[in-house]
Amino acid sequence: EQSKTLLHKCKEEICTTDELAMDPAGTRLAVGTSGGDIYVWELPTGKQLHLLKGHTDMMSSLAMSPDGKQLASSASDGTLRLWDLATGRQEKVIKMDRWKAWQMAFTPSGKVLAAAGSDGMVHQWRMPSAEPMPPLKVGEELTRSLAISPDGKLLATAGADDHTRLWQLETGKLLHTYKIGHAAEDMVNALTFI
Repeated sequence: EQSKTLLHKCKEEICTTDELAMDPAGTRLAVGTSGGDIYVWELPTGKQLHLLKGHTDMMSSLAMSPDGKQLASSASDGTLRLWDLATGRQEKVIKMDRWKAWQMAFTPSGKVLAAAGSDGMVHQWRMPSAEPMPPLKVGEELTRSLAISPDGKLLATAGADDHTRLWQLETGKLLHTYKIGHAAEDMVNALTFI
């Protein structure tokens, strides 16, 4: 039987969202709150490393870079923020004009950050400079979920319609469309490559 240890118990008022991100080495956990704060804890000790403040509304997504050095966060306040996890310092604020980032992911190389947008686009930035790249039009409606393949070549997207789509990430070419179910009642909220 495995031993279980409670690393940290959140106060009810701060942990009312399910936005979590863990670094690839499993040494840090970030938790986004309904108020927009982000707690970063060391694992497995549970020691709080940072309290990141900047967002003013509920978190919508967190993503850690593959090297564990940077955290991307987005919230309902209309901003996407980049954080240095060594110092806890905010590096960049990106304003999301008329769209919201639902889910974000870094490519395995860490050179691109992608965000599924409420505008039917996947927005992308070159990292670490956060230079914008042309967005990829992936649907007519809300794009809620995305995943990038382990080799960084494929992008899967899904959202408010009843389809999951597979794209060539570098070119934006649509490779395949998978019909899931019956529109709104079958909205895909999470994707991953296995």
